[in-house]
Amino acid sequence: MKSIIKRAAATLLTAAVCMTSVQADDIEIFFNTSDGQIGDPLVMFSLDYRPNLTATICNFTLISECGWDSDFNDALMATDKADGTIDFLEMLRAALKRVLSEVTGVRVGLMLNHDDKNNCENKPGTNGCSNGGYIAQGFTAIDGDASTNGGEDLLLSKLASLPSPQGNLSHPYQGRELYLEFYRYLTGRGIYNGHVGRIDYDDDCGSDNLDDNTPNSCGSDSDDGYPVRWDTAIEADPATDPSDERYVSPFTNSDYECSSVYAINFMFGVSNQEADSDDAITESKANDGMAGINLSGNSKNFGTVIEWLNDNDMADGTLASPSGPAIDSGGSDIFLEGNQNITSYFLYKGNVQNTMDGYAVKGGTGQAIEVTDDPQELVDSLTSVFEEILRQNSTFEAPAVTVNSYTRLTHLDELFFALFGPEETPDWPGNMKKYKLGSIGVDSDGDGSIDEYVVRIEDSAGNEAIDQNTALFKVTSCSYWSNCNIDRDDDGSVDADGDTVAWGGAAEEQTVAETTGNARLVFTDTSADTATNVTLVDLHEDTSGITAALLGLTTANATDIDGDNSVDTIETTGDGDVDSVDVATQRKRLLQLGRGLEYGSTDTALQTLGDPIHSRPTVIVYDDDVAPCPCCHPPHHSGNQSPTWSLP
Repeated sequence: MKSIIKRAAATLLTAAVCMTSVQADDIEIFFNTSDGQIGDPLVMFSLDYRPNLTATICNFTLISECGWDSDFNDALMATDKADGTIDFLEMLRAALKRVLSEVTGVRVGLMLNHDDKNNCENKPGTNGCSNGGYIAQGFTAIDGDASTNGGEDLLLSKLASLPSPQGNLSHPYQGRELYLEFYRYLTGRGIYNGHVGRIDYDDDCGSDNLDDNTPNSCGSDSDDGYPVRWDTAIEADPATDPSDERYVSPFTNSDYECSSVYAINFMFGVSNQEADSDDAITESKANDGMAGINLSGNSKNFGTVIEWLNDNDMADGTLASPSGPAIDSGGSDIFLEGNQNITSYFLYKGNVQNTMDGYAVKGGTGQAIEVTDDPQELVDSLTSVFEEILRQNSTFEAPAVTVNSYTRLTHLDELFFALFGPEETPDWPGNMKKYKLGSIGVDSDGDGSIDEYVVRIEDSAGNEAIDQNTALFKVTSCSYWSNCNIDRDDDGSVDADGDTVAWGGAAEEQTVAETTGNARLVFTDTSADTATNVTLVDLHEDTSGITAALLGLTTANATDIDGDNSVDTIETTGDGDVDSVDVATQRKRLLQLGRGLEYGSTDTALQTLGDPIHSRPTVIVYDDDVAPCPCCHPPHHSGNQSPTWSLP
């Protein structure tokens, strides 16, 4: 696995769909005038602290017996391997270490649930109380070096310090209350349940809190949870702001302008025991609530909170406050460019797919990601998530572009997108890619059963192809006709065609005439009078009727034969003069290029298409004696011929 950053800088895609009229005034091309600077994405992890975390993944005498690659084995801590057993939490921590070691320009944090005892929300001073969630680590920059104080180091240290969640040590996943605390942190509001942790992690003393590890009179005091206490660095200093306990919004830092906010949640079951703080959630903005949210009836569930936070900008000038008092009560506001809403990913293990998919749809990611006991699959899943995050948070050095991406018609359940990618040269790459319409059953109210089906665009693997937040292709999507098991950029890992125009699609299916079983038929007319006499011949260097003179090649001229926008000498043999041998060589190369070979190659197909701007790809059904044959014709601006594809 190589750098995720490099692959995240792919060209922004634009699309028009087969059968859709694409006229000149439909197209808007925007040139990026920014200086290329953008805030780091803010990624908050949450962990479902249940006994499932300790499920055994592998028992061994030698770690090599587990069959994992050496890089993953090296990412495991020595203490993980010392007992001859790797559990799920140890596997997760090693996977995160591997992935985060490849990431820069990201800030990470961690939020966890308190235990849920005695129904005492927002009562940090009451003995025996635990409730809701807290921020164990505020957003901290990944530094990628050997120090121990980067965001990735602190995150991994917190996860390594978690007590084993057996028996009374485990905590329920109180989703609504956990996201309430996250919301209040982002907006600089009052701490609600953040300090209500007196009996967390089986601390049966109850008279001290999670942040207190001093001996007391209980006699059975357990401070195992102290290393994962809340992060006081993100709270207002009581010495300078004694009026109220509150968070300091990360958006007080103007460096976060245009930063996007993400939550990556690892879950084993549905959210539960989460209703204690509903009154606080539904409060007005003046009282630190999510104004307008509806938690009644079928909407009384975690998904409603996830959706509200995905729909609302945390730094829109009305929610986040840098000074403590609520904005509606006279406090100053925070306004940042961009949309600082919360996009939520869900990775799950267990028989909860419908509910997790429902959470993911509400959170803007479309589909939850199932986790298995295979470490490499977990690494790949996390890598894909970070590729999407980094891709969404990217700016572009040269033109960025949008083109009516969702004005579309379909052929049955199939969608055909004609794509182009903006470049600083006259030749813009184009392509045509195929996807299908599908649907996913989601559990909207968290009861475990399917409540609705959401229509979406799917790739060849049946996964959602479009990112709901950007309306662009996901970098991990694999279109039909594309081989997504090859290394396209020579970085040592396989690549989906994703949001890169030139990769995969119809361009990758282009062949040359000699291809066995899939011959590409290319003809030209050599007659002098095409109005009355048409003579079609193979466009091929072996066709004698296509002479050098017919192509305009003489010993006196020069031409740009390889399409690089520079004039090439017709002298090919290196003898310093232009003669008939050079003319014959250039004729051969030109005809090979014309019939679809890479310039100078005798057997490698030129798998490129020109941009399809101002053109109209169309699906036509040809009815023959056997069966109807739908074909798609993608016109484009390239001088290379426009082939026709049947639609399997």
